[in-house]
Amino acid sequence: AIRVLVNTVGDCYHVLGLIHTMWTPIQDRFKDYISTPKSNGYQSLHTTVFGEQGHIVEMQIRTWEMNQVAEDGIAAHWLYKSGEKQMSKDDRALTWLKNLIEWQKDLTDSTEFFEFFKIELFHAEIFVFTPKGDLISLPKGATVLDFAFAVHTALGLHCIGAKIDGKIEPINRVLKSGTTVEILHLNSKKPSIDWLREVKTPKARSAIRRWLKSTGRQESIDLGKKMVMAAFKRLHSTTPFNDHIAGLLQYLGVNNVDRLFELVGSGELPTSRVMQYFHVRKIKKAPDNVVSRLVNTFTGRSNQAILVGGNEDLMVRFAKCCNPIPGDPIIGFVTRGRGISVHREDCPNTDLFANDQERKIEVTWDNGEQHNYSVTLEIIGKDRPGLLHEISLVFTDFGANVIEGSLKTFSNQAKSIFKIEIRNRNQLKQIFRRIQRIKGIENISRVKDYINYPQEGVS
Repeated sequence: AIRVLVNTVGDCYHVLGLIHTMWTPIQDRFKDYISTPKSNGYQSLHTTVFGEQGHIVEMQIRTWEMNQVAEDGIAAHWLYKSGEKQMSKDDRALTWLKNLIEWQKDLTDSTEFFEFFKIELFHAEIFVFTPKGDLISLPKGATVLDFAFAVHTALGLHCIGAKIDGKIEPINRVLKSGTTVEILHLNSKKPSIDWLREVKTPKARSAIRRWLKSTGRQESIDLGKKMVMAAFKRLHSTTPFNDHIAGLLQYLGVNNVDRLFELVGSGELPTSRVMQYFHVRKIKKAPDNVVSRLVNTFTGRSNQAILVGGNEDLMVRFAKCCNPIPGDPIIGFVTRGRGISVHREDCPNTDLFANDQERKIEVTWDNGEQHNYSVTLEIIGKDRPGLLHEISLVFTDFGANVIEGSLKTFSNQAKSIFKIEIRNRNQLKQIFRRIQRIKGIENISRVKDYINYPQEGVS
């Protein structure tokens, strides 16, 4: 961006004519804020032109007086008229306060306001263009995420990266003046708490925090409520849970029940700590309903593939680092804000919870409703015509859906990798036995590739 300062209003329009004579202006990019000033008193001529070698350049043309008003606020106008050389202490304080008031509109609570209050208000600026030629002003050090939120909040919330002068860059790429930025977004993409480290502007930081509070908090509340009620149900208390809320909140030092559920659901407060209240108070237990338990056992009554602590309908996710399937020995861990992560017992990532046993939770397979699970197989045998066809027939006969597959041959040996969907471990055993009987098959194994999968269940 280029700023031209002149002495009179007439000179402003004269310079504008010269600029449009020397370079081609971009249609609909001319703005006359001199004849129609902004509500805050700002005046200037804005135009955007195609400069040398096709570069887009924005020009701002204003008088010295207009520039002082734009830089230092309306108080500078009084100084300019009165001929004083500098603002008084009160005038500077008034201008500073005006900027704080504008910024606090985007903040959600007093803590955030105090944080931005401490930030230096007058950063060095950079100027970045949108693909349509619009100019976006950002503080020096701003990233792709800052730019996305500056364009539109919804665009920032779903940002996955950007094209900077045609080159794809990540969300944390620091921007430079004069570049053209096109934001890449995906509707399924959601902010994470890590984004707060990647942004510099108050608008971006406030929008991210607001989203995390509204969305992440409700998920934690729902999960925490289910976990607490499941644990309370196992106590077989003769009195309802609501009768104990007041005493429980006082015992734990929590203000309200939603906050209690939020702490449990986010992993900050172990369920065992909540249940400790009932053990201390020696809540009376009702006799077990043996008939009901037997009916549930033999009918497999459930809505979920995983029972958490004997309870159904809890938010669970299968860890991609080990991909457990029904029949595998499994273990569950409460993650922070992402539900319960289910791992195989032999998964190396379970060692990460060795010193945090409070987050460990009992999980078992539910045989009630059928679900599909993905598993990867490696099959090695002697290469011959029809081998792949015979393997495929086994998958078909046992109802396994092949998601993807590959076959490589070397030295008369064939190595194939198949990713299939199955219902349980018993089905997988039957597939193993049948493939092992195929002529020329030397080995079939379930791939345990803990490295190529992204780590889940740890946060």
